[in-house]
Amino acid sequence: MGLGLYELGWLALFALYRGFAADPGGPLFGSLPAPTAWMLYVLWPLPLWFAWLYWRHFDAAFLSERDVERFRARLAELERARRDR
Repeated sequence: MGLGLYELGWLALFALYRGFAADPGGPLFGSLPAPTAWMLYVLWPLPLWFAWLYWRHFDAAFLSERDVERFRARLAELERARRDR
């Protein structure tokens, strides 16, 4: 899904640039041409947003409490086996 959003952003950037290339004196957005503003304000922070989502939802999506408990139990078991040798 994230890759699809990123691709749509690039396609929008290309469409904006095509229109801007046809009329370079077009309107400005935040004192920048629309394609540049799109790149700086939308496409540049998008990977940071995806990284934040990954960080925020990692526990629920990839590492559950049950997995952590199983891991800790296995570590304890290995530690006991090492001490018993």
